[in-house]
Amino acid sequence: MINVYRGTSLGSLTFTDCNDDAAGTSHSQVSWTAMGGRTYYIQITGLDNGDYGELVFALTRN
Repeated sequence: MINVYRGTSLGSLTFTDCNDDAAGTSHSQVSWTAMGGRTYYIQITGLDNGDYGELVFALTRN
């Protein structure tokens, strides 16, 4: 599962987007428009404590 938040401190984070099992697969995917000057936090979690996998991060500038 992927969660995305924005903010400057843990106590003031604002939810941005999340996903678990995109398009009926076991892969999670999020897409959002990031704004300059903002801080984003990305949280990656697995179903079980022993879950692991590959993280692919792509950034496109518009």
